[in-house]
Amino acid sequence: MSDDIDKIDDALWQRIELLVGRRPRRAKRAAGRPPADDRQLLAGIVYVLRSGIRWNRLPARLGFGSGMTCLRRLRAWQRSGAWRRIENELRFHLPEAARIDWQRASRRRKPRRRGRQSPPELSGGSAALPPEEHSPSTILGFFAAR
Repeated sequence: MSDDIDKIDDALWQRIELLVGRRPRRAKRAAGRPPADDRQLLAGIVYVLRSGIRWNRLPARLGFGSGMTCLRRLRAWQRSGAWRRIENELRFHLPEAARIDWQRASRRRKPRRRGRQSPPELSGGSAALPPEEHSPSTILGFFAAR
């Protein structure tokens, strides 16, 4: 495990844990994978923001969990409004806060479009075909003729 988790010392983590809130305990035989530790994920988030690597390139050997899990937890904290308060605590109490790219955590990227886009002349949807070709009798007649 990396030393970065030690940089989020116990006093700082106690302050942040109040902001994050405790997760309810799961039953011992609950289905699925147990949730990842918030403290480790926070250390992973700080590591990614400080080093500038991509989320999916976070090395598993560091012990922070998956980079995508860190990203999902960051997004969950952002949705709940906890991230702003966490960020303020980290900026004030974390020694390496000056080297962290805080803007990267607040950036929202547009989702990429996957697949091919239709040519411009066909992108009009149903307006690209004459209205008489959309009637149910024309469509059913086409299938009956075959």
